[in-house]
Formats: sequence, structure tokens, C-alpha cells
Amino acid sequence: MSARTIIDTAPFGALIRYTDGSPKPPARFTKKLADWERSNGVGRLVKREPPRPYATWTAPASFTLHEGNFSSDGVILVTIMRSHSTDSALAFDVAEEPKPGQQRVA
Repeated sequence: MSARTIIDTAPFGALIRYTDGSPKPPARFTKKLADWERSNGVGRLVKREPPRPYATWTAPASFTLHEGNFSSDGVILVTIMRSHSTDSALAFDVAEEPKPGQQRVA
């Protein structure tokens, strides 16, 4: 699926998988693995943004995925969010639909 399809059809709270189609490198190649992980992952759809016109250009429509939290002693210290625009070359897939009552509007 394209990013546009995710924006148009995926419900909030859906688990979205994204990939660049490349195979995962072995763990011993730490830099290659880190690069691969930036283009291949999964997150929950939490936000949609329409195109935004500016004086000199127009920002494309986008959506934001919540990828996780880092916490200590029950306190969330860092929240990982990643935004993707409609001009993204990545392939997207709805990995899981939200359960009834789990869906929220952003």
C-alpha cells in the first residue's frame, strides 16, 4: 500500500507496518542494521495531517505512527513518533485493525 492509501483508509489505532523492501542485515553489521531499522518498522496510527500550503511550497499530506515509549520506574521518559508523507517511497501495510473500543480520534 502507498502512504496515501493509509491516510485514506486505515483507522486510528491500526498497527501499520512499513518497509523499504530490503532484507534485514545480520546483527554484526550494526550501522547497516540501524539504517535498515529506520526504513523498516511498525507503529500505531495516531495522527493524520492534510496538505499544508506555504508561501513558497506545499507540504504533502502525512500521518504519524507511535512506535513506542522508553520508561523508567513507570514514568515515560521518551515517546518515539515517526511521521511519513504521501511522497514516501516506503511500502505500508495494515498489520492489525484496532479492537472495538480501542479506536480514538486524533
